Amino acid sequence: MLPCPNCGHAFSEAKVTMDFACPKCSVWLRSNAFYLMVANLFALALLTLPFGQSFIYYALASALIGTVLYSVRIVTLRARPPSLMACAAAVLLQIAAPTFAQAQTSNPADADRARICVYRPPAQLGRLVPLKVEANRIEIAKLRVREYSCTQLPPGPVILSGILWSDSRYSEDHRKELRRRLAGATTLHFKFAQLPGPVASFTFAEISAADAATEFRSYRRVEGREFIGTRIDIDGIEPYDWLKQYHSDPKPAAVPSFLSASANEGFLRRPQYSALLVGFLSQIFRQNEPLIDRWLDDFDRFSGRERQVIACSLLVSGSPAGRTYLERSSGGPITSERDRSTHCDSSQGLDLLTLKVESGTAINLLWGAFFATGNAEFIRRIASVLPQGASSRRELRLLAFTAELTLTTNARSHPAVMKACDDMASSSDTDIGGLMKRVVTNARKTRERPDNTIDPDARESGARGSL
Repeated sequence: MLPCPNCGHAFSEAKVTMDFACPKCSVWLRSNAFYLMVANLFALALLTLPFGQSFIYYALASALIGTVLYSVRIVTLRARPPSLMACAAAVLLQIAAPTFAQAQTSNPADADRARICVYRPPAQLGRLVPLKVEANRIEIAKLRVREYSCTQLPPGPVILSGILWSDSRYSEDHRKELRRRLAGATTLHFKFAQLPGPVASFTFAEISAADAATEFRSYRRVEGREFIGTRIDIDGIEPYDWLKQYHSDPKPAAVPSFLSASANEGFLRRPQYSALLVGFLSQIFRQNEPLIDRWLDDFDRFSGRERQVIACSLLVSGSPAGRTYLERSSGGPITSERDRSTHCDSSQGLDLLTLKVESGTAINLLWGAFFATGNAEFIRRIASVLPQGASSRRELRLLAFTAELTLTTNARSHPAVMKACDDMASSSDTDIGGLMKRVVTNARKTRERPDNTIDPDARESGARGSL
């Protein structure tokens, strides 16, 4: 039996409803189940807008919780501790539910996809202008402060970019990038934050799922691109690594994928890699003339420096099909004086084995050709300039230094290069043989720290392979 709080009249607990009147004093009374429903509706009003959860979800949850608790007599008219605790637990459950439901229902990652979410905290600079966020050079969304967006990508390497507004446009000079390798069925969270210090600087930082669910829980979600299928890898290998490994396992059929991934990753656009790419692609085109017609349709989508690198490679290869295609599509190739350093104006193609090694660009061309063919003669051509390290002319000493440094670096990481260098060191008594012994010795030394030496484009030495 339960007493009426107003008159003390006792009546059966079985008669209690959510809203009823005392049979003696006619005072309207409400049970805790009624207050539970009110609390649930209040939670609904607060949580529906920021999280976008449906009203049906809350209505069903409220009815279910209220019915279950009341049926087992946990919620009654009397304000007993178990009754109040049950009400509080029900409200807390619904407050926590949106975060869980959102994490499970908002484009969840599956075995064939990974998911990334990017958050933009407040900052002193640029707070009024949206930040453009990209993954693999494809825009995800534009974020203002206290906003976030998510997208899904194929497993593999990803380049996450944030581009700041400058001079009335999104400036490539203000692009910040972060590289990660994604696995399927995983979700990674990142924030684009301003670094402390006198100079305004921004960076990406990875955050935990717990921080995303607590510190950034109140951020507004911005709907963006749901899935980005653009890849920056070939069978899980990034373009630069694929190029260097090609000679050990040639796969001409994957060349279009290599060009596509290189364009998405930005590899084709970087001036320091241009000569390396021309040397590499020109030999690929020369060895696979029958496939060029099939590849040409894919070339139409490239533009700017990407197209220039491919066009130059076709010309250096001497491919008749390539030259016909270029003349038909652009009225003939247009080259500048600097382009002629890579012989892009050659009408008959270029035999790189006869190329005079007079610059860092020539060294880069030869390295590209070696990575395409595995022909040790290209390495011999690079090694031919080593004796010029004793020259009185600074530019010749720099050229010899570049050649030795790239030989040492690549011999350390590529068995085919080490074998070629070892053969030259052991089979020659000339000055080159002695210098190659030094290259082999240095390449075999155990490094005390991770290999941070330059790539074969020799960009640190000032020999840049630009077109």
